[in-house]
Amino acid sequence: LVRLFRFVRLYRMKQLSHVLQYNARVSLLWFTMIRNFGVTLALTHVEACFMYFLARLNSFDDSTWLGPAVKGMTGFERYITSLYLSIVTFCTVGYGDFSPANSIEQIF
Repeated sequence: LVRLFRFVRLYRMKQLSHVLQYNARVSLLWFTMIRNFGVTLALTHVEACFMYFLARLNSFDDSTWLGPAVKGMTGFERYITSLYLSIVTFCTVGYGDFSPANSIEQIF
């Protein structure tokens, strides 16, 4: 319950964003680029965590996108692999070496 107070930070970030957007001393180009990068970073992180959760929900069996590749990976390597899939999903059309394997992953 205490962790829900972190959402107050999001409201403060929105207020700060609004103030900086109309500040004459801040370049609108740089403000927009940094804001968009932050939003993209947050969205790729959320998708990476969700795709990892879906693979973990099925115990990393062969029917998941991560499949048997997870054996021998550390937690950090699993996150980086999930982040890689997320970035590739957002930026390109093809997946290459990783792709959604079961229906739940394909729907997402």
